[in-house]
Amino acid sequence: MADLELRFLPTSRQLVRALRQELLWLSWACASVVAAVVVIVVFDSTAARLGMVLGIGWCVYQGRNAVRVLRTKHQILTSGIPTLRLSDLGVQVRNLFGHLDGAALAWTDCAAVVVSRVPNDPTSWVPVTRYVRFVPVAPDRVAGTPRKSDSRPALLDLTPQESLTAWLELTDQRPGADEVVAWLRLHRPALRLVGVGDQAAQSSEE
Repeated sequence: MADLELRFLPTSRQLVRALRQELLWLSWACASVVAAVVVIVVFDSTAARLGMVLGIGWCVYQGRNAVRVLRTKHQILTSGIPTLRLSDLGVQVRNLFGHLDGAALAWTDCAAVVVSRVPNDPTSWVPVTRYVRFVPVAPDRVAGTPRKSDSRPALLDLTPQESLTAWLELTDQRPGADEVVAWLRLHRPALRLVGVGDQAAQSSEE
C-alpha cells in the first residue's frame, strides 16, 4: 500500500505574512524597553523607576516568548513535515498553523471520514477551502493533545478535541481532498465517506 503524504511549503510572501505578527510584537517589546530606560534616566522618582523596572521585566519576558514563537513558526513553515499522512496503519494529521505535534488515529478506531467546505470565512494568511475530518469511534482513541494556538476549532465550528483529526485543504492545493478521497476508496473501501456539496466526496453509501 502506497502512503499518501501532503505537505505545505509557503512562498516567501506567505512566510513573511505568517511571521509578521511575531515580528511586530517583538519590535513593540524592544521599543517599550528603550522607552522605559529613558524614563528611568530622565525622571528622579523612585516610584516611576520601580514601575519602569517592572515594565522592562515584563517586556523582556514577552519579547522572549515572541522570539520562541518566531523560531518555532519558521521551523514549522519551512520543515516540509507532512500535514497529512495516510498509511496502512492509520492517519496522522498535523495542524498547518500552530505546532509540530500532530494527532494520530488508527483505521480500526476510525468510524468515518467527513469531507466538507469550511463553514466559517477564513481570515488567515493562507486561504482554506475544504477540510477532511477523520472521525474516531471515541475521543480517547485519538493520540494527540489540543493546543490553544490551533486555528481549526474556530474555522470548523468543532471542539479542540474534535479538530485534532481535521486536515485543512488550501485553495487549489494538489494533491488535495480529491486525492485523499481517491486514496481512501482504493485502500480503505469499507470506510464510510461523507461529503457535503462536492462530487468527489459523495457518501459511499450511495
